[in-house]
Amino acid sequence: MIIRPFILTVLAASLNYCASEPVQVNYYLLSATSPQGVNVQTSNTVPTLVIDSVEVADYLQQSGIVLQTTDTQVQISKRHLWAETLDSALPKLLFKELQKQSNDFDFYLKYSDFVPRSDYRLLVQIDSFQATDRGEVICSGRYQLIAQSNAEQVISVDFKFNRDLDADGYDHAIDQLRLLVADIAENVVANAKVLITL
Repeated sequence: MIIRPFILTVLAASLNYCASEPVQVNYYLLSATSPQGVNVQTSNTVPTLVIDSVEVADYLQQSGIVLQTTDTQVQISKRHLWAETLDSALPKLLFKELQKQSNDFDFYLKYSDFVPRSDYRLLVQIDSFQATDRGEVICSGRYQLIAQSNAEQVISVDFKFNRDLDADGYDHAIDQLRLLVADIAENVVANAKVLITL
């Protein structure tokens, strides 16, 4: 059977059209970009707490938003992406949430702020930060609060926070993930107040 060149050209053009249809890619910000107002630091009146580092697990160090499908498997979206990587966005959001939680400390983000002094240091490791197919979002990891004046004054905390997903869609999941960062901040502030009394 002989296929005419014209038919081949039409077939090739239609296949090329199907293959070149644009795939919609959505980008999401973890931290809102709305103005937060001017942050006034009250140095020398309250202790300073510096976010020294926030590290994330290797599988979270890419742009695709993660969905956990089983205890040991995850899917990484190619169409729903973080606009800013988590290792950059999480410290900023944690900083904002700490400021909301307490006026008992001056909070600083290392490498982003001028830090006049450091009374306490915060080191955070994030092991999970994702939605699951069980209808929830989870965040787990650990952090350490360290007194600068006495390296033996350390509080180490393993944490696991979760929240139910009440609606479908990535927007809702990311709203809930933001609330998990607020949960971490609340826990950090409570333990920082304990560390002051040691």
